[in-house]
Amino acid sequence: MSVLRRILSLLWLLASVMRPDVAYAGFAAGPFLVWVNLQKDANAHITEEVVRYVKNEKIGVLCDRNVNGPILYVNSRPEGLTDQLVTDALIKHDNAAIASLREKLLTFRDPPDVTEGLDGLIVYAEIDGPRMIGFGAKSGRPHVSAINRTMNSYQVIKSFCAVVPPIWRK
Repeated sequence: MSVLRRILSLLWLLASVMRPDVAYAGFAAGPFLVWVNLQKDANAHITEEVVRYVKNEKIGVLCDRNVNGPILYVNSRPEGLTDQLVTDALIKHDNAAIASLREKLLTFRDPPDVTEGLDGLIVYAEIDGPRMIGFGAKSGRPHVSAINRTMNSYQVIKSFCAVVPPIWRK
């Protein structure tokens, strides 16, 4: 093999390893999530706690998981992903709303980062007591973590972490 060919091969290898948007050995970027606070008027501080945690967490660690560039959509959402749709899907367990919610998450695009859809969403609600509800876009199943009414920051984040859906994109 010529020297030039070896140099070009090495440069190609280095360039591909240095790209942050490339996943290796099943380690996709993310998780990519939507945050919904159904009690935003009464409990805006819950959103502030979650956003502060996600922003301040060390790169590569979220909820004691190794992750690569988590994204949390707080103020923007996929088109049509409303509080009412979330309520119908995750609180009222309406099958048509669940299917619509999954479709909106799986087909959402926000280049250059989100090109294959979102991993799911996390909801704070106070229906039958305060709780976090995680919803995996691929599985279509909710996971619930109850929170004590006298919750502190630690309990909020612990509950948030308990419902983070898995990264389904490879």
